[in-house]
Amino acid sequence: MGWFSRQMERSKQHAEEHRLDAHFEGWRIMGDKFIGTESQRLRKWPVSGVHAEVISGQKDEGMSLAAVAAGGMLFGPVGAIIGGMGKYDRTRCYLVIQLPDGKVVSDDFPAAKYGELVAFVAQVNAAAASFANRG
Repeated sequence: MGWFSRQMERSKQHAEEHRLDAHFEGWRIMGDKFIGTESQRLRKWPVSGVHAEVISGQKDEGMSLAAVAAGGMLFGPVGAIIGGMGKYDRTRCYLVIQLPDGKVVSDDFPAAKYGELVAFVAQVNAAAASFANRG
């Protein structure tokens, strides 16, 4: 195999590995890595173990055990945390991410960015599923 053929093969492989790349504000998918902030520090995790959800703001009067239990039953650990978040602001939307190590991080954005955030979350979950299936 000549130099040109090797370069073409590498280019195809790179394109395949990065076809699901996406970014939203400070969060990013690059190949098989999910990049974001945790405790004010830039961190990288394997995208295959990440699960993301988006919540639109709504008014609640506080955390209730029923909300935590319902969220946990419907969506697992991430749902329990979302259910327990209590008050939401209608002018904000929330990104909730369960990391491969089980930690959950969240970030909030103006409600006007809800559509972009939903698209990003779909891309994160698609990349996670794609890389999980590769082994």
